[in-house]
Amino acid sequence: IQCIASFYTEISSHSTEDRNKNIERGCEFFNGKTIKAGAKVSFNSWVGKRNAANGFYPGLEIVYNEYVMGGGICQVSSTLYNAVIQAGLKVNRREPHGLKPNYIDMGYDATVTDDGRNDLVFTNTTGADIYVVARVETSGKTKRCLFQFYGRPDPNGYTYSLSSETIETIPIPEATIIQDKKAEYVIYTDQTKEVTKGSEGYVVRTSLLTKDANGNTIDTKELYTDTYKATAPKIYVGVTPRY
Repeated sequence: IQCIASFYTEISSHSTEDRNKNIERGCEFFNGKTIKAGAKVSFNSWVGKRNAANGFYPGLEIVYNEYVMGGGICQVSSTLYNAVIQAGLKVNRREPHGLKPNYIDMGYDATVTDDGRNDLVFTNTTGADIYVVARVETSGKTKRCLFQFYGRPDPNGYTYSLSSETIETIPIPEATIIQDKKAEYVIYTDQTKEVTKGSEGYVVRTSLLTKDANGNTIDTKELYTDTYKATAPKIYVGVTPRY
């Protein structure tokens, strides 16, 4: 038995304590588990609901422009996805985020939601069992989410990885103007406050690279094209005239 895949993502220093706990909790559902030869794994089925009863904290993240429980769990699924790719497993289902992720390259992410709208599903096609190590590692001030697979190496000595390229940049839309009727940011009509900056969107093409034992690329297979939406700045304006 050998390590056939090892992939990690850095956890941002701005990540909240609850989000970090959710990443740790998400890893717990996979750490020490065995994926039997031929078994199909659904991330949502293994992890279950992202609620307090299942050990998750109210770290929020945006899914389909809505806030949902379980912030940080998509970092777990995205890290797992890349370990799945490295191990050469069959990916049955994978969806991208709607917006550019900040912890992994575009095209490498895999979003999940516990309502079934998004899931990561894969099959162990190695012909042997796989033992999973999944944890959050800490080194000084640096934290990272790590997945490792142990099992039977590829019989041909092949290795697998993703490669992505940006094929289109989507410009930032015009600002969204919001009347600050509750005077949360500004009061008077000649006052404005930019609450969030806009961001560009991107169209990204991702391919699967297969390399031989000498590190030479022997096959490039286009997998999918993802679109990460552009977001508009949000500007609040006051509603009270000055007299």
